[in-house]
Amino acid sequence: MTLFGKQQEFFGLDISGTSVKVVQLKPGPSKPSLVAYGGMVLPVGSMQSDSEVDLQNVSNAIRQVVKKAKISATQCVAALPGSGVFTSIIRMPAMPKGELADSIRWQAKQYVPSPLEEVILDWHVVGEHVKKPAPGQKAAGTAGTADAADSAGQSGGSGTAATAGDKEIEVMLIAAPIALVRKYVKIIGGAGLKPLALEIEPLSLARSVVGVRQEPVVVLDVGQAGSEISIVENGIIRLNRNTTAGGGALTRAISQSLGVDANRAEQFKRDFGLREDKLEGQIPKAVKPVLDTMVAEIRRSLDFYREQPHPQGDIREMVVVGGTARMPELLPLLSGTFGVEAKIGDPWANVNYASALKQQLHELAPSFSVTVGLAMREM
Repeated sequence: MTLFGKQQEFFGLDISGTSVKVVQLKPGPSKPSLVAYGGMVLPVGSMQSDSEVDLQNVSNAIRQVVKKAKISATQCVAALPGSGVFTSIIRMPAMPKGELADSIRWQAKQYVPSPLEEVILDWHVVGEHVKKPAPGQKAAGTAGTADAADSAGQSGGSGTAATAGDKEIEVMLIAAPIALVRKYVKIIGGAGLKPLALEIEPLSLARSVVGVRQEPVVVLDVGQAGSEISIVENGIIRLNRNTTAGGGALTRAISQSLGVDANRAEQFKRDFGLREDKLEGQIPKAVKPVLDTMVAEIRRSLDFYREQPHPQGDIREMVVVGGTARMPELLPLLSGTFGVEAKIGDPWANVNYASALKQQLHELAPSFSVTVGLAMREM
């Protein structure tokens, strides 16, 4: 099992804090076709627990969903929550492949916040550049940008006139806690399935709702437990940030402010959202502190990205996914605040499916974005 690699005959499995979702695709001449999909809600707190009973309950839920959806594969690619995994893009001198693994492991000690013996380390060469010359010094030549490699440690780019000493490579570094990986492997195995690979959610989202586009795009995943902010450029995750300001925090804020139970608050959030003409504008006032936190994290991400040189241009688009993506007036708020076009991500746009499913899949799109991305791996 790897974080990167080519696999076949599998389905995408998304185990979040609140639900289990599955999608199986098959390759097609122009784009993959939908074979099966399904999902179910998990008992509250199931994935936050480490008890044998709770983990087996999650395994049983996966087994039920797979059976009900009529998934034919017994192998899966699953997503690890971005909040639990360290990711970073680092630059280092270009060197022979034989030396790269040891060098990256040494570099990782400087970046990964946990001891390396407590994490599974994976990496992926994503680009190649000529070093910037020192003041008064001319560059030896120019280098092309490498495509994302097919497997860990492989790079497809090559320079034109620069020597190896003039080049730098960009490496996506991923460090997943061993305990987290073992937990997911145990849950998947308990469902009678084989995990082919685990990957971080931002990679799945980049694949399903962005694709390989040169221009940078912000992906905002507003989940129940929190929100994840990614900036994707040419198919590469350039930045990834997490915040606890998610759908659950919005619901709790409404519940506490309006004095209603969680179910009622969730309904208010979905039906009225940020509309000022509903409930005398109480909901926008109640959720303002949560939204302020979310906005601040997005702004930090944008500011950090814009401080770096990016020949592909500025960010003009934000793709919003997750269960809260359809909250009324959220998209206009994001568009107005950041001066970008905010829109709901459509993971089904590059998937063939029966026309009779169009409306249902449209409604499920924000919640199934990670799952579809997992199922699209290597297609």
